[in-house]
Amino acid sequence: MLIQFSFLPLIYAQSDIEFYNSGVAKKNLKDFKGAIIDYSKAIEINPKYVNAYNNRGRAKFELNDFENAMIDYNYAISLNPNFADAYNNRAGIKAQYKDYKGAIDDFNKAIELNPNFIDAYNNRGNIKALTKDYEGALADFNKVIQLNPNETEIFAKRGLVKIYLNDKKGAINDYYKAIEIESNNAIYYFFIAELKIELNDLEGGLLELNKAIKIDSKNDEMYYMRGNIKGQLNDYKGAIDDFSNAIIISPNKAEYYKMRGYLKFNNRDKTGACLDFQKAGELGLQSVLDLYNQVCK
Repeated sequence: MLIQFSFLPLIYAQSDIEFYNSGVAKKNLKDFKGAIIDYSKAIEINPKYVNAYNNRGRAKFELNDFENAMIDYNYAISLNPNFADAYNNRAGIKAQYKDYKGAIDDFNKAIELNPNFIDAYNNRGNIKALTKDYEGALADFNKVIQLNPNETEIFAKRGLVKIYLNDKKGAINDYYKAIEIESNNAIYYFFIAELKIELNDLEGGLLELNKAIKIDSKNDEMYYMRGNIKGQLNDYKGAIDDFSNAIIISPNKAEYYKMRGYLKFNNRDKTGACLDFQKAGELGLQSVLDLYNQVCK
């Protein structure tokens, strides 16, 4: 007896893991809507797929769908009450709703479950700084640095917290540590310059601004600050040049014309000073316009 086989095409069904991995790939490409579709398919196949709920919540968060993201995080936690990442993520939603106490409670739980959870310490520090618990923020940022001493941003954030705690020298040290990791970030030199000026170290502030401007020659505020320092150090020509550069970059800032006008007036360039005073007045500085009317007419 001859037995005949008919070869029918096989229908291949994707598994929950494959849909999940596809969602991860789409999330990495910032295709959050596509990721949500794939995570949802994974959940249809496996309704207790904890990671799929958590990741779908993160994708919804990226799309500002906070309400439904919260639902996914809550369900993930109900399935696995020891899921530290879900607590950390849910805390982010609570922070969006300005429920800072609830957010900190969730960060606390995430850290209790994972004592080396860098993101949770970092996020909790951010909320503590936001709510003016600067000592608490400092402790959290210290822990982040202990766990990962090679992250530039955390030194910058700790430096900012130290400013609020009136530890300006400590803040300067932190910005220098950030520069050791990321030497071409002009804003760190700018912050150091500001702090040194506040500590009456004008020469030191000038040196840092020189470095900042060498990296970023299109920042008007840096030229403006350097112009102020040079004026205080009696380098009037250098100050005028810096105010002029600031004006080239941002020609509608009245303060720049005012300061350049003062320097020109003090250096007996009345014509140039009056033109700057007039421009500052036109841009809204009434007090400078009054000065113009007094000395230029």
